[in-house]
Formats: sequence, structure tokens, C-alpha cells
Amino acid sequence: MGTGTAAFERWNTHFSTYVEQEVLGVTLRLAQDPNSEHVGTTVWDASIVLAKYFEKNIRKGDFSRPKVTGKRAVELGAGMGLAGLAFALLGAEVLLTDVKEVLPLLRRNYENNVSPAALKASGSDSHLSSCGGVTVAELDWSQPQHYSYLRPPTFDYILAADCIYHETLLRHLYRVMLAVTTERSTVIIANERRSESVQDAFMQLFSHSFTFKKVPLAKQDPDYSHPAIELYILRKKKGASDANLAAVEAKEAADQAAEAATGLGDVQQLADALPQLSTEPAQQQQQQQPQLQSGQQPQIVRCKQQI
Repeated sequence: MGTGTAAFERWNTHFSTYVEQEVLGVTLRLAQDPNSEHVGTTVWDASIVLAKYFEKNIRKGDFSRPKVTGKRAVELGAGMGLAGLAFALLGAEVLLTDVKEVLPLLRRNYENNVSPAALKASGSDSHLSSCGGVTVAELDWSQPQHYSYLRPPTFDYILAADCIYHETLLRHLYRVMLAVTTERSTVIIANERRSESVQDAFMQLFSHSFTFKKVPLAKQDPDYSHPAIELYILRKKKGASDANLAAVEAKEAADQAAEAATGLGDVQQLADALPQLSTEPAQQQQQQQPQLQSGQQPQIVRCKQQI
């Protein structure tokens, strides 16, 4: 599907157990799990777009083979690993990361596709000398202690494909990005635009610490690009930190505390009013009931029944 296609006909469906994708002269056969409820066990279209972008720009630019060879790279939320494996084929030393549940399939995809044994078995001997090493490791963005396990702690290249889809994950991803980058790092993000609110939140948060450059469609593979899938190159600003996010979270905590205190005050007011409210109906009933004089009989009104 090229940029001229109006409908988004996906390159991969999520219902097969394997996806075949040619990149950099190697046909990768990637396992995925259509029965899994975890989004990471699928080869998403954004990862295909990113891998083919690397292929198209192999000769010049920041992602060319001469620039990438021997450099340290990490893929965040690697899923089934397509983008990171393509980057390794360029010559980078790649660390593929994701949460624990995704790692078995991710390791299998490395071992069956770009490990030295797999390249030799597939007849891709020419890639043995140029392919970089690949390591697979657990990285849960919500667990800061995981950052300390990364070796090295910072990287030359950071890849992320289809990792921006829910606002609750953005803050974790932001802190991870700050932890693994320096001002010399190059970050590339491929993202399918699904929600304008999520996209706006992403741009607003990350622009505090990173510069943005959108990759034009003309620089992407014409057969593997679409306006709905956007590529951004980010670079860390001097003095970048999570101070802005910490300030936002502190304000949110203060607002929640104030709201809780207001709620408790309303409950207390209601509790104080309950005794008074419980006596008022009885008093009103006594005041409204007519008083009979001594010896006077109550008046009985009989209704005439119509037949």
C-alpha cells in the first residue's frame, strides 16, 4: 500500500501465527500470537513502515549503514522485534526490550531470523559479517528499577514503533526516554495516529525535553508508507529533565487532596444536618394536624359509591 491509497489496507492481519516480511535482502519470518490478549504479541504496521524506512535510507543520512554500524541501539516496546532486527541487519548492536509476557516470542524471532545460525541456515551468509549483535531483555516502563539493568545505560539510537496509543503509558515512556538518552542520541518513533487526544498529549509532554522533526512521506518507502503512520526523529534538549512532569503530578496530587477534603467536608455537613432533618417532619405533622375541642367527635366523610 502506497501513499496514494485512500483506504488503509493493512500489511499484516493479527489472525496468523507467522508474518513474513522482506527487509534488507533477508526474509524475516516472525512469530506472533493471535490468541494473546497482549498487544505486544502482534507485528504492527508501524514496525513494518519503520523497518522499510531503514532499508530505503541505507546509503546516507542518520540511519545509513556507515552511521549505524557498531552503534548501540535499544528498541522500546519491541513487540515481535521487526524494527530492531532490521536495525541489527544494518550493523547496530541492538537491545530488544519489552515486558516479561512478550519475551518468549521476541527471543524466538531473533533466534530464528538474525542469529548467526539462522542467517547461515537461510543462505544469508553475506549478512553474517555486517549484522550486529542482538540481546533481549525485560523492560517494564512503569518500573524505574528496570532502567538500572540496561547495559549500557544510554544509547546512540532509540527505536519505538507503535508505542503511543494510551495516555496512561506516555509518562512512563517519557521517563524511560530521558533515562536512556543523551544529547547525542537519536530517537526515532513510528506511530499510527489513532487518537488525537493521545497524540496531543504526546507532543505536549515530550516537547519539553526533546526537539521534533517529522519525516516526510517522500523519504519513506513508497510501498510501505501511509499518512496515518507518522515517523518522528527526536533529539534531547540540553538540560532536559522530568521536572515538568514532576510539577504536573504534584499539582494533580494537590488537586486530588483538595477534592477529597472538600468531599469529606460535605459529608460532615450532611452528618450534622441529619438529626435536625429527622425531627422536622414530626414537628410539621404535629403543627398541621387539627386540634379537637373537648367532646367534639371527628368528622367522617363518606364517599358515595357509584354503580
